Amino acid sequence: MTIKSPAHIEARSNKVFKINGPLKTENWVELCSHFFTANPLIFEYFSGEYPKHTTETLRRIRARAPQEASQT
Repeated sequence: MTIKSPAHIEARSNKVFKINGPLKTENWVELCSHFFTANPLIFEYFSGEYPKHTTETLRRIRARAPQEASQT
């Protein structure tokens, strides 16, 4: 997203590593279960959408952003 908006939410994450080349499914599953437990991006990768609790949290934050912007 290139526009500035109070409703824009950026992830606070850093890339720790990357994988170049093929990866067997069983290795990918093990990697996910060790390093990405409870990370909504992994859920999104496999299902195509965020978990319900993440979507609800983002909705509440975005709803609050215009109110906070008008108070400044």
